[in-house]
Formats: sequence, C-alpha cells, structure tokens
Amino acid sequence: MIPKEDGGGRARDAATSIAKLRPISIQSVWWRLLATAIARAPDLRAWVARWLPAHAHGEVQQRSAFTAVDALDRAFSNGTADVSLDLRKAFDMTDPILATEALAFLGCDRKITGALRFIWRNQRRWLVLGDSVAPHPFTVENSIPQGDALSPLALVALLAGPTREMARALHPAESCATIVDDRNLVLDVRVVLSRIEGWKEACARLGFEENQDKLRVVARSAADRELLIRQGLAPDAIVSSFRALGVDFNVKACTPTANVRVADATARALRIATAPLAYQPKLAAVRAVVASKASWGWWRAAP
Repeated sequence: MIPKEDGGGRARDAATSIAKLRPISIQSVWWRLLATAIARAPDLRAWVARWLPAHAHGEVQQRSAFTAVDALDRAFSNGTADVSLDLRKAFDMTDPILATEALAFLGCDRKITGALRFIWRNQRRWLVLGDSVAPHPFTVENSIPQGDALSPLALVALLAGPTREMARALHPAESCATIVDDRNLVLDVRVVLSRIEGWKEACARLGFEENQDKLRVVARSAADRELLIRQGLAPDAIVSSFRALGVDFNVKACTPTANVRVADATARALRIATAPLAYQPKLAAVRAVVASKASWGWWRAAP
C-alpha cells in the first residue's frame, strides 16, 4: 500500500495511518504486458466498436472523454435537471464469472476470458479494519483488480445491457453519457426519480449498488428543486453544480474544479522550478505533469 498524501505520520514513529493509504495491485509483469497489448490491439478495438452502446465512451477511438463531455454540453441547455450517478466500489463488486461471460457473449475469444477468469478468481488480498491489517492474505474471488488493463473493458461489457436499456427510455431532448461506471444524464425534471430508480434496479440485477453519497442532481430553478423533493429526492443530493469527467456543469458556467487544477499545477511548476535538474528534464516534467493538469476542465467556462 502507498500513501494517498504526503506527511501525516504519527509523531512518535512517523508511521502513516491505514486510513491514509491506498492499495496497489501487484501482478506479473508479463501479464501486464500481455493484457495491455490485448487492450490496445486494433482488432480488439474494432470488436468493441461493434457492440459498444452509442451512449458509452472511453473504450474506442472517437468515443473518448472529449465526446462524452461534448454530448453532455450539447444537451445541458435543453434539459431541466442534470444527474450524476456512480456505483459503490464497482470493481470490487464485479463478479469475475459474470464479467467474463459477458465478454464471451459479445464475442471475446474464450482463451482470453479463460485467462481472465483464472487470474481474477485467484487474487490474494490483505484485509484491513481501521488501523489493523490481517497478518496473512486471503483469496478473493468476487472482484476484479482495478489496475488490470482489461478490467475496465469487462465492466463496460457487463454494463452494456443496462446502458442500452436506459438509453431506450430517453426522450429526444434528453442525453446520457457513460464512461465505465460513471453515468451522467441530462433529463426532464419530471422523470429524474424514475430514471435513477431504473438505473438502480438494472445495476442491482448484476450485483452492483448505487453510491447514494455521490448522487448529484442540478435543478435549474427553485420550482424544479421543490418538485424533486416532493418526488422523494433527498435535499442534500440537489446541488447547484456537479462535476462530470473533471468538468463543472452549472447554470453560471463557473469552474471551481478547473480553478483547483490550475492552483495544483502552479504548485507543481514551482516544485519543478526549484528541483536540481537540467533544463530539458524540467521541461519534460512540466509537459507531463503541469500542462496536462491545468488544461483540462475549461470547456464550460464563461467567455
């Protein structure tokens, strides 16, 4: 496990709390190379393009985060409510057998799905409770590792059915854009609750659970907010802005997320400037971790 943030260790021995650590996946370097090669193969990309739902983005060329944000931006001015949905621990809750069967059903080579099933059903993990860690690892069979290059594809394949099912219910002025388990919708305010329940039921059939803590709905007016509350939506889920794929969506075209990214990028640039490095390595570092950080998130900024 590696720290989520710098510092924060205990005063007596500088140890970092388990709560401030995040797990890492350790896999065979040969499997990582093979899985990455498979995921990037042109034949596989062409196969994915044949079955990927029209509203899904991120797994093929011309269907990236850019196209997802563009679809939401085009629909934003037409809808009366904007919804952001997220599954709770999606990768941890994914059944490897169900995921690999979904890939096979869509036409994936059985040799690939067999290898995935073998690896994913023989994971060894350490259990953590509070600040305590189990002394020995346990075999985990009902999860897929988030660091595996083929895990996102398996999750997209598993959610392809619910994505198509929910897309068929959309009205012409409504929109939906998904990247893996992140789902963002622009809807008529009168159908928000029914659409949320539809996603909840469809995902529950696959063993998933909606993360209610991350549910966000932007209401365009006070009347829309009252209507949502009368329909049963929790008031704390109704916000003035939500973030989709790092881009802020709100009526006032404010960009708090992008502003934070610029502040972070500035801090990174200052650290690089004072680092004992030659000019060219510093320039490469700025391109890699400063420019990319600062440039994303400005799509909906006020002119």
